[in-house]
Amino acid sequence: MKWYIFILLAFLFVVFEVAFPPSWQLGDAHPEFALLLVIYVVLNAEPEDTIFAAWLVGFTKDLFSTGRLGTHSLIYFLGAAVLLRLRKYFYQEEILVQSFVAFCAVFAASLLYLLQLNFVLPGTDVSHYMRRVLVVSFYSAACAPVIFLLLDAIRRPIGIYQKIRLY
Repeated sequence: MKWYIFILLAFLFVVFEVAFPPSWQLGDAHPEFALLLVIYVVLNAEPEDTIFAAWLVGFTKDLFSTGRLGTHSLIYFLGAAVLLRLRKYFYQEEILVQSFVAFCAVFAASLLYLLQLNFVLPGTDVSHYMRRVLVVSFYSAACAPVIFLLLDAIRRPIGIYQKIRLY
């Protein structure tokens, strides 16, 4: 993987997520573009590159967030490790499967972040945040095909080469 291009891409995804236009939001929810980048990399890149790439995107998101430093990087790191173990069971080229994986990954990452938030700030309204987690998960899954197709178009400059299938 070409890390200098990937770092720039991670930075652009996080900046777009932070500066997402309010008119495109559903309530107070917006898609998790940084996590979609991680999911794409885990599903398509070499296994050696995926864990570090996930941590790097999470750390970039931590730099732009108001939460504790390291929260997103740890969640993305753990999620990439789990998804990397499970990716051999997915048909990776099917866009509906990728959208379903995006929904599940965003839902799990948002739940982990919610648990961390509830642990740090006891007494938060979990029901309000659970609705937001569902909306963010569906919104991210709906945006996943477009994001994945855009990333497919630039996969060679990033250094993600398509594997040759022999079957």
